[in-house]
Amino acid sequence: MTDYFKRPGVRSTLLKALRSGSPLHYRHAADNPQAGRTASRTNFQANHCAVLEPERFATDYAVFPGKTRRGKAWDAWQASHPGVEGLTAAGHAEATAIGLAVRSHHAAGPIVCNAQHIEMEHEWRDEKTGLSCLLKADLVLEMGSHRVLLGDLKGVESTDHRTIQRQSYRLGYPLQMAHYRAGIQAKYGAHYRVDVAIIAVETRPPHDVAVVYLSDEVMTHAETEWRDLMSIIAECTETGIWPGRHTSAQVMDMPSWLEPTFSDSRN
Repeated sequence: MTDYFKRPGVRSTLLKALRSGSPLHYRHAADNPQAGRTASRTNFQANHCAVLEPERFATDYAVFPGKTRRGKAWDAWQASHPGVEGLTAAGHAEATAIGLAVRSHHAAGPIVCNAQHIEMEHEWRDEKTGLSCLLKADLVLEMGSHRVLLGDLKGVESTDHRTIQRQSYRLGYPLQMAHYRAGIQAKYGAHYRVDVAIIAVETRPPHDVAVVYLSDEVMTHAETEWRDLMSIIAECTETGIWPGRHTSAQVMDMPSWLEPTFSDSRN
């Protein structure tokens, strides 16, 4: 199968680029899919694998005895371990601890351990815009009676509810899940109810875990945003014009947070 990130179509990461930037940023992200593996990306994937696929984690990841994954020692280790991702001892221990924390959690464990689909990919065509869309869902749990639970694993600084809420809106998690839910409903049928949950785990010890369901209000707002962004993509695709944030010159005003100067305070 072609690398998910290199397949043409609207993905959640591209929607986030549009949300935080402009159509120009979307086009750049689409034309330049993730290239290569960085240390942070490898650690992120290892954490996901330890949670979602612990058996594969045991075979596909191993401890590299060096301090940093670069240099001659690293090159030699890679050559002697084909098909295996190397993690530092600290990185491997962190992924293992995160996996155990999530899978043993009273609320998250049953969801993760009983999910029928892990890292599920699906491609569909949005009926309103005609755009080809892609998703790669962390987990899908079929619960019977035409109900599906769509879950996504997120590393967080803290499981404090307000912290998760702020991070979710800052990084566009509801938008991501709206995109995924559209794809899941396209796959299973509009008559299915698709509930959405974020499985949040602290990336630092003690790796506390929280399962946070996104309310109907949150999802309705996110789906409205998703539809607006899809309309922008469709229009830009049709015209071939992908503008940046500003189409005209801007004026800079005084920021509201700037303290008054001494001369200002005398007037």
